[in-house]
Amino acid sequence: LKCAMKYKKDKDISKRIRQEIKVLNELHHKGIIRLRGSFEDDDTIYLVLQYISGRDLSKFFKQNPPNKGTIINVIYQIVEALI
Repeated sequence: LKCAMKYKKDKDISKRIRQEIKVLNELHHKGIIRLRGSFEDDDTIYLVLQYISGRDLSKFFKQNPPNKGTIINVIYQIVEALI
């Protein structure tokens, strides 16, 4: 596990991040990274996310421009994870 995200606190961002924490705690799907924990200090909110090995999708696509079939497959996987 590693701290993958941190956010400087301000009123709007803190509210949005806390809502995302609630949602992530309820999601359990192989296509959605798991939230392992969260914590705060005086000025930062930290999210501890499941470690996923492999390449970042945006970096992969920069090195391997996708064709239409690949794009459709990725979109399908995203939609499947969300419903």
